[in-house]
Amino acid sequence: MVPRNQLLVRRLWRGLRAFAKTVFAELAHSGSSASVRGDVALSKDSHAVSEEHRRRVLYEERRRQDEERRKEEREREEAEVERLLLTHRDLVDKFLQITERKVSVLDDYGDETWGILPKQIVECVCKIGEREGIKSKDVREWYKRGYTSYDKRHFLAIGERLESRFRQYHHEHVNG
Repeated sequence: MVPRNQLLVRRLWRGLRAFAKTVFAELAHSGSSASVRGDVALSKDSHAVSEEHRRRVLYEERRRQDEERRKEEREREEAEVERLLLTHRDLVDKFLQITERKVSVLDDYGDETWGILPKQIVECVCKIGEREGIKSKDVREWYKRGYTSYDKRHFLAIGERLESRFRQYHHEHVNG
């Protein structure tokens, strides 16, 4: 029979080895030579601690991958929006001119009619969609429901971009 002290020492060494393996694996994976945080304390059940540490490392890795994936999606969407706006520059310029005339018309109280802007944006996005082979009825439905799937989301982003461009265009015309 092995004395109790020797059993405790063996458990401690096993736990230290498991902990060291996960620490070195994390350091090798991250390429960092920095020291590991000291918030993991050795206990009687160091296997559970190393398992929790492994889970935390996996969670952080997945979170980082998701973040990178979302960033790449945003960049692709941004590139698609720019491509569409450049390809259909004539429509965008016509939109700016028409909307400027309609917004500049004063109502009975002497205010500009900004309420026409959302309708004009949808009209312009529908025309861009038609040129891209999408029915204007579908584009209007996407706007109404606020779809966010990748193939439809860039049309909503075009609308946001058109609004900001128009506000800048209008500001330049009023002040310039």
